[in-house]
Amino acid sequence: MEPVAKRRRRRRRRRSGGSTSTIVGEDRLGALPDDLLHAIMSFMAAREVVRTCVLSRRWKDLWRSAPFLNLDGTEFMPLLSGSPEEWEEMDAFVTNLLRLRSRNETSVDSFRLFVDHLLGAARRKSVERWVRAAVELRPRVLEINVVTPSYPPGHDDGYTLPDLISSSAWRRLRRLHLSHAWLDSSFGEQLGAGCPLLEDLALRKCTMEPGFRRLRSDTLRTLVLHYYSGGGGGGDDDYETTLVISAPRLASVRVKITSYAYKNGVSFDGSTADSLVEASIRVERRRRALPTGVEAMLLAGLVNVTTLELKGIQAKTVLGKEFDEFPSFNNLTTLSLDCCLCDIQHTKNKFKILWRLLQKCPNLQKLTLQRCWSIGASWEITQDCEVPSGCQKLKLIEMKYQPYDRLRDLKEMFQLNWGFLRNLRNATVTYTEAELFPITIIRNRNDRWTYFYID
Repeated sequence: MEPVAKRRRRRRRRRSGGSTSTIVGEDRLGALPDDLLHAIMSFMAAREVVRTCVLSRRWKDLWRSAPFLNLDGTEFMPLLSGSPEEWEEMDAFVTNLLRLRSRNETSVDSFRLFVDHLLGAARRKSVERWVRAAVELRPRVLEINVVTPSYPPGHDDGYTLPDLISSSAWRRLRRLHLSHAWLDSSFGEQLGAGCPLLEDLALRKCTMEPGFRRLRSDTLRTLVLHYYSGGGGGGDDDYETTLVISAPRLASVRVKITSYAYKNGVSFDGSTADSLVEASIRVERRRRALPTGVEAMLLAGLVNVTTLELKGIQAKTVLGKEFDEFPSFNNLTTLSLDCCLCDIQHTKNKFKILWRLLQKCPNLQKLTLQRCWSIGASWEITQDCEVPSGCQKLKLIEMKYQPYDRLRDLKEMFQLNWGFLRNLRNATVTYTEAELFPITIIRNRNDRWTYFYID
């Protein structure tokens, strides 16, 4: 009698067309529908996606219709140490990939590009060529992340964008994230007309050319604005300008402003100020401090928010006459202060300034304080402090200390508790260790390590 195992093997061969190899190498993943496979590909870099064409006949052309393109320069060269040959290899791959996708005449949902060490006109032109080709694929999401060691970037390090009006390909765009781009004076005014569906805009470390004075969009809901420079280079008139944000549906904004960008700061028009719900403002002092009137104007556009983070705001801004003219922050329930009020060292005066700010926040429920006492602050214990009438609803006070300087921050905690927090019977005080600057550590060739501070 024929053994059972032999009969089973013969039965399997009949089901598979006479070969047992297909049993061992069965493509179960390839049996999934295209939409699900494309979703899996969205987590892969573009080079890996293209390599799936060798898996089987089923996979041969699947990558051509993938709705996500994630181009990562670290697949071709180590960070900050790429050779000309490695760059040429990447240039050839990206150029051919975009050419093949354009022939396919299918749009993409998302295009993301990360590339570093963009030095020289040749590499800049390559990136600009890729961006033009990517825009013609009509993506809903476009993210261009370019890292350059220049600070601020030179013109050969920053790339430019295709005109927003001349091509209809921008009209599907809903998210636009750019870093280290050179933005011409027409970008802000054309944004609304060129990208009528745009909801999410992030401009990080970009350079605004002279004449860039307004950012206008009727659909924008989220804005991140971290820039190196802007409004300068075209004479004193350009340098003295204010960047005006006009976005009546804007709900969330994060702004980092420097003193050598727009000297007169950033302002929000009336409709934008009415729509804002949360805001984060970071003032960096480079070369000189911003005028207190500029900081006050920025705060005046945020009186309707419910959540507010402030970093680097001067005490003199709260003491200025412009602050007296502010309406109250009636909607504000959460306030975070980091490195604020540090231009005043005397403890008692600093308490008074803090109270002056809190009196404008009658419905505040949570207050976070971090690095608001300078190193030279007085050790005087303030006992005659009165709780401002504006903070009786305060329920939670979070004190954050730095792990590398606990003594100074413990002193700050003791002063605040003794000074006025002891009078807030309904408030809970927490004391937590603050996070250090987020750092990404990447291992390069020759076992060298590169540290990147993430902003």
